Amino acid sequence: MTLSTQFYTLLAMIGMGSCFGIALDTYNRFLKRGKRKRWIVFINDLLFWIAQTLLIFYVLFIVNHGELRFYLFLAILCGFAAYQSLMKSMYNRLLESVIQFVIHLWRLLVKAFTHMIFQPIKSIIIFLVSVVVFVGKGLLTLVKRIGSLLLWILKIVVTPLKWMIVSLWGLLPKKATKTVEKIYGKGAGFLKKSKNTILHYMKKVKEKRKK
Repeated sequence: MTLSTQFYTLLAMIGMGSCFGIALDTYNRFLKRGKRKRWIVFINDLLFWIAQTLLIFYVLFIVNHGELRFYLFLAILCGFAAYQSLMKSMYNRLLESVIQFVIHLWRLLVKAFTHMIFQPIKSIIIFLVSVVVFVGKGLLTLVKRIGSLLLWILKIVVTPLKWMIVSLWGLLPKKATKTVEKIYGKGAGFLKKSKNTILHYMKKVKEKRKK
């Protein structure tokens, strides 16, 4: 490596050490180890260290084509130590401020969505349902009243006819009444036979379908 390449590599590794410190603090802030199960913490730690290692080697590959030197590890440690002593407290305050800002912004967006979109739509749906229920109840009541009125009119019309038929039936000769009764009996018997025949054929059709 040329001297300039070594210098750029050294600066890059110092920067990566500081970036590693930033990533570690950010990771610990969001992980919350005390609230996680051990196996989850272990898997997250393993993935974090793999990601950081790959990132450092990727930067190293860009700067000096992946040539590894012992002093580069010292440069990473120097960058990490510089972050811990000079920037750690400032970064943590900034990180906390950003997190609180995002939380407040999210809550504000949720409230705005609730009051401007969700609540109006909910009110409209409730209103429409209430209107449908009210109209349905009104129609049901109207149908019941019309039905009661029709039954009352039918009763008024049918009752005199019934009396007239009964009176006329009593005045008819016995031969005529017997003839009518015979015709009625034959008609009822024919209808009953027809019904039984239809039911019998339907039963056979169902049995054939099952087979």
